[in-house]
Amino acid sequence: MAPEPERADALLMLLDGMDEATALLGVDGTVLMANAECARRLGRPRDQVIGRDLCDLLPPDAAALRRRLIQECALSGSPVGFTDASSGRWLEHRIVPLRGADGVKVDRFAVYSTDVTERRESERERAAWNAELETIHANSPMAVVVLDAERRIVQANRVAAKMAGLTPAEACGRVGGAGIGCLNSLHDPRGCGFGPTCDRCELRLALVSVFEQGVTVEGLPVVLPAATPDGPTARHLLVSAAPISLAGARHVLVSLQDITRLRRAEEDIAFKAMALDQIQDRVTATDLEGRIIYVNNATCRSLKARREDLVGHPVETALGDDPSEGATQAEIVARTLEEGHWDGVVVNRVRDGSRSILHCRTSVMHNGRGVPIGMCGIATDITEAKRREARLVESERCFRRLHEQLPLGYFGLDRDGCYVDANPAWQKLVGLGAAELEGRPFTDRLAAGQAERFELARQQVSAGAQEQVEIELHTAGGQLVTVFCAGRGSPGDQDAAEVSHWLAADVSERRRLESQLRQAQKLDALGRLAAGVAYDFNNQLTVIAGYCDLLLEATPQDSPLRAAMEQIRRASARASATTCQLLAFSRKHELAPREVDLNAAVSELLHPLGKLLGEATHVRTELSPRLRPVRVDPGALQQAVFNLVINARDAMGSGGSLVLRTANGPAADGTGLGCVSLTVEDSGQGIAPEDLEHVFEPFFTTKGEGRGTGLGLSMVQGFAEQSGGTVGIRSQPGVGTAVTLTLPATTSSADAGVDPEAHDVECRLDGRFLVVEDSEEVRDLVSSVLRRRSAEVHVASSASEALEIAAAVGPFDVLLTDLVMPGMHGGELAARLLAAGRLGSIVYMSGYHDLQADTPAGRLLAKPFKVSELVVAVQQALGESSSCVPTVPGGSA
Repeated sequence: MAPEPERADALLMLLDGMDEATALLGVDGTVLMANAECARRLGRPRDQVIGRDLCDLLPPDAAALRRRLIQECALSGSPVGFTDASSGRWLEHRIVPLRGADGVKVDRFAVYSTDVTERRESERERAAWNAELETIHANSPMAVVVLDAERRIVQANRVAAKMAGLTPAEACGRVGGAGIGCLNSLHDPRGCGFGPTCDRCELRLALVSVFEQGVTVEGLPVVLPAATPDGPTARHLLVSAAPISLAGARHVLVSLQDITRLRRAEEDIAFKAMALDQIQDRVTATDLEGRIIYVNNATCRSLKARREDLVGHPVETALGDDPSEGATQAEIVARTLEEGHWDGVVVNRVRDGSRSILHCRTSVMHNGRGVPIGMCGIATDITEAKRREARLVESERCFRRLHEQLPLGYFGLDRDGCYVDANPAWQKLVGLGAAELEGRPFTDRLAAGQAERFELARQQVSAGAQEQVEIELHTAGGQLVTVFCAGRGSPGDQDAAEVSHWLAADVSERRRLESQLRQAQKLDALGRLAAGVAYDFNNQLTVIAGYCDLLLEATPQDSPLRAAMEQIRRASARASATTCQLLAFSRKHELAPREVDLNAAVSELLHPLGKLLGEATHVRTELSPRLRPVRVDPGALQQAVFNLVINARDAMGSGGSLVLRTANGPAADGTGLGCVSLTVEDSGQGIAPEDLEHVFEPFFTTKGEGRGTGLGLSMVQGFAEQSGGTVGIRSQPGVGTAVTLTLPATTSSADAGVDPEAHDVECRLDGRFLVVEDSEEVRDLVSSVLRRRSAEVHVASSASEALEIAAAVGPFDVLLTDLVMPGMHGGELAARLLAAGRLGSIVYMSGYHDLQADTPAGRLLAKPFKVSELVVAVQQALGESSSCVPTVPGGSA
């Protein structure tokens, strides 16, 4: 046996080779021996540890615990152990009492300290791994079943059972597909394997081959119809199967993976990956030294480089920068590492020399333990945004110019409805400058009754709505204008708008034109009514006048009845003049000019004019002697004079002086017979110079609202132009107005027209006539007149009937037809008969002039007509070679 010192040295060498810290203590805690690991953990050389109290070498908390445990070990005589992690590592400590030679008394302690940090970590990782395995098993997406030889399920995990909406216990005992939710198993009461498509089921055929041939199936794609909460669907499965032996019996282990969801997940992942790679922001990751480890596609596109050309290179060389504008890449890396993040603008210079302005955000990336591992940067290309910002500045300048030059009015109002802004167009409209408008309530210049309407619209605009309102306001010059306003608000700090913005247009002229249009529509409706009344009335007058003429033909000159008949004839003539006025009003009247003596015409009008003007107006005539005649329509002339006199009456108001003056004058070109003028002069209020140039415009009137149509002078001008003349006006406010109608003088004092009374109206009319008239009375009159003069007459009440007669007994020498009839009008009838070669000439009879554009040429006989006018028209239609043999009054054909 070796000497005691040698044994001690050997033991110490053995202890120094251990990883466990070991020390031998006396009963008072003095260190008698310590190995190298113990000295290392105490942080002292071994010679400074031996002989010292162990508790003096430890921190206060650890020293107190050791002293207490040593005492406890000495009293109990049993080893004491504990675990300590206060140093940041897990240490297991054991204090073992050592007895002396008597084997009873404890005279020393052996202290052991083992570092179990790695073991603890390993155990914790193992426990976590086991927990993860349990979690994976419990939540595995893989369905697993075990089938017996009859393909009955003997084992099923939760996922497999869930396919059929069952629990694992409920799935067991079911045959094949019935246990995993295959709908084919429901087609036959016998279940899986007997459905109409089961003989082609790939899963069934695979399992049969596994059972019968013992082969293994891996990754077989199978599609089964399955029920889901959303209805039946095709479930895609990836099937693997292998033969196994359980309890000495053959079974098949089947795993089924629902790859429908997997494929959807893969598609989703691929889509997200594609979306990340397609993101427009540049994403760059670097290590802590600023060397690139990842870039997305946007970065490659922006830098016009391949990914492999960027990864592995420093950001300073790969990304580039412009020190004159924004931060450099080196500054960004330094600031990011120093502060943990950075946010700012950087300018990149691309290899081709182009320049990109980027808004860059960087941050330090940490691993799970919080250790920095790199940097990530996201950069948004704001080059275009900067350009847009510059364009916006320019746009604001343009808007200001537009605001100044906009032809529409603009004004802004605050919450109280007072001006905060107004462009020059609005200032010009209201006649006030910007300084005069600022702060002034908008409603100050509104006409009576307009303020409430505008305030209601303004409140709606202030609440966020868009409103339109039409108002009337007084300009600074006192003019009343109609303004159309459209407004919208601008959001302030609250929900309501701080400022309401308005665009405005002066629509006074438009409203005046609309009023004129409505008046014209009313006049058109009245005209149509007047034309209809005149048409029916002319038919009746034609019958009255015609039969009166026939009675006069048959009545001796000395008969007392002739006077009564002539009174009837004159009354019908006056009624005819009335219908002419109605037709002139409706503009259906064709002018029938004849030679007229203006002096005589004016004299005939004095009596009706006196009634029209009243006793307060003094009427005086100044008629020129030896006045040359004019060729005009008497009725139209009368209507023109009446219009001029009515205007004069309205201008004079309560009375005054009216002069009707005629005169001869030279022609405008100095040749010919000259002209004749008729002047109507009043002592009224006159016309303002600015209105004088508009007086002949249709619908223009100075008489005020509701007092005139504005058509009088325009109708006079139309009559003058139709008659080959002109009309002029001169006026002085406060003095009066004179309107002069100038007409060309005619060549003869005898009317060039045909005088029906001068013709032999008792002659024979040899020919064949077709009379077409929807009015039975007029039809009977015309046919009677013609038959009395030996004519062959056929009559029809409509165009269709006339065509039938013409087809049966035609042709005819003359067609006498009404123009306006139900169905086919007279012009179309004449065209058809001419085209068929069954007609010689045409006489149109009409209550008003309504010839269509395609109406064949013919003579127009205006209703009401005399018998003599009818006979003359027929004679002219037959031609000068017609046989005119006198007939006996009362004779018939």
